[in-house]
Amino acid sequence: MLTQEEYVQRVIELQRQGWSIKEIAAEVGYHPATISKWLKAGGPPAKRTVDEPVRVVDDRWAARINELIAPPSRLLSRSVFEIARAEGFTGSYPSVVRQVRSVRGPRFRVAPQVSVPIETGPGEECQFDFSDCC
Repeated sequence: MLTQEEYVQRVIELQRQGWSIKEIAAEVGYHPATISKWLKAGGPPAKRTVDEPVRVVDDRWAARINELIAPPSRLLSRSVFEIARAEGFTGSYPSVVRQVRSVRGPRFRVAPQVSVPIETGPGEECQFDFSDCC
């Protein structure tokens, strides 16, 4: 996986090759407005940092969340949040989601195939989008 800085280097290289902003955006998977902003600013914004004393998911809660989602656990982030809240966690649900995703990645992935074709012979079945059932 590329870092933001590597993405920007790729963006700059594609711009030098004469690619349009829309083409670059499609290539690297960002919105064209983001690509345009990066090119004007000379790169992405600095990564946001939060001091340890004000972090909601501190080392203690990060360890507890990691314990809850350790395999073979299949808990969803909502369940992890509810357990942590019952144990005294005062942070938000999105904070728990970020921690879970940083460890496990996105829970649901794109299906390898969108649909399964149904093969039937002529006259075996039919479908009506509308009908008059009087």
